[in-house]
Amino acid sequence: MLDEDYLCDSPILWIRADPEFQWIAMINIVQADHHWRHQLFQDHDCIAQIKAVHALRQYPSKLTGLSLLRCVADRRKFHAVRTEAAAALAACTTTELSWLGGKYLFFYFIKRYCLGVVPADPNSSEDKIMTGFTLWADGIPIVKPTAFQSGTEYFVQKGSSVAVAHMRDPFGVAHIDAIRFLLCLLR
Repeated sequence: MLDEDYLCDSPILWIRADPEFQWIAMINIVQADHHWRHQLFQDHDCIAQIKAVHALRQYPSKLTGLSLLRCVADRRKFHAVRTEAAAALAACTTTELSWLGGKYLFFYFIKRYCLGVVPADPNSSEDKIMTGFTLWADGIPIVKPTAFQSGTEYFVQKGSSVAVAHMRDPFGVAHIDAIRFLLCLLR
């Protein structure tokens, strides 16, 4: 997932100052997005991973979206890192990228937390609202019941839903697919 072209160009993978929190100071590091992606996937400290996720919000691109999606899907990562990555993925959803971050988030949620798709009933007024959803034209997804046995998966599922709820266009209006998705969760 990491871009191999940058590995040849840069001898430094990422910079991290004061990893043990010994200084009473606020240190802001500015580095390129590929350095943040390296830190996200190769540093094993969850604080460093969260800082990398926060920094990647400033670099909305297809590669950033794929990196954040990979982070959300990685079950070995701490749930707070995965939840922050879902929020960053929603924040990287822009009209310039054709809502790509939101599509990645919808795709992950449907693959991970939905049982399948039920064909929409053309006579139902409720189903008519849902059929316009571009990601599942075949029907309406059925969300699995929440599994409270795994706290990690519960927090990631909740964080992904909240991230979708926060997706907005530049004018502060929620995207119609996000609204339909949230309506689908409430069914």
